[in-house]
Amino acid sequence: MLVETDQIPAAQALIPLIQSQLDDLPVSRAKIYAQVNFAQSLNRLGQTASSLPSTYPAQLLSIARTDAQSLADPRAESFALGSFGALYEQTQQWAIAKLHWD
Repeated sequence: MLVETDQIPAAQALIPLIQSQLDDLPVSRAKIYAQVNFAQSLNRLGQTASSLPSTYPAQLLSIARTDAQSLADPRAESFALGSFGALYEQTQQWAIAKLHWD
């Protein structure tokens, strides 16, 4: 919500807290959706607004996809994969995107 309303400093301040809380959650559909939403928000913030590595949103989406597979939850997996596609489309990394779809 903070990212969508351009409250960038407030959003940046919450990144470590959100990251820590996500790590503590048990694997569930709610956690997967939270991971995907967090990755999308980080992607919107961009590299200059986050102290995390540029690859972190993709790593988070990969974890979300793996968690969805472990739960046999195709809807959550599809949500994570769709976000992967959007991430790689935005950064024009077509070859990497193709690896996730094949």
